[in-house]
Amino acid sequence: MKRRRNRTGACLLYNFSWSVAMVVAMACFLSCACRSKVANQASPSPQPANTPAPATQEFVAKDVLEKTYADLTTAVKGREGYKHYGEFLDRGRYQNSFMRLDMFQYLVFIPSDAALEQLGNDRFTQLIYPDVASKEHLEFFHRHLAFRSSAAGAAMVYRTMGNKIVKYEANHTSVGIGNFQASIEHDLSLAPSIRLLFIDQIIQ
Repeated sequence: MKRRRNRTGACLLYNFSWSVAMVVAMACFLSCACRSKVANQASPSPQPANTPAPATQEFVAKDVLEKTYADLTTAVKGREGYKHYGEFLDRGRYQNSFMRLDMFQYLVFIPSDAALEQLGNDRFTQLIYPDVASKEHLEFFHRHLAFRSSAAGAAMVYRTMGNKIVKYEANHTSVGIGNFQASIEHDLSLAPSIRLLFIDQIIQ
């Protein structure tokens, strides 16, 4: 009888100890969880540093570009002896080549009617009056277009879209494009960034 009581007491003591341990463990767990939650609320996770958004590529406004190109085409058509190239510009719509009027200065070489007519009837018709302007027409236009940076301190050297160096100085009577030399028949400033040079030859 005495031994049974001892065992029962031992079991009760063991169960009590185990229960106390579980209660303490649970209390510790809840305490840690509460502290963690309070800490997270008190000090929110750091936000990423505000980094400046990458600069977007900006171009000349569409209406400005279209008006500038229309003025260019009108100026060429209005010059006696250069109307064919005006038709070429009007039909081809190459205004996107001037999208950086804010950054570059442009030279546009205008071949004379006589020079274009020397291409022969088939080639002349295909070039000046195409059903649809093609890559070939754009390349022809780019051979007659040069640009340079207008930024302060930039090298004052023009290059054609075909990467030929242009030797040009204002008020001179001739211009060099690569190994090609042409006389300037007329020189017209159009807007701050475009200059039209009317020449008597086609740039190859």
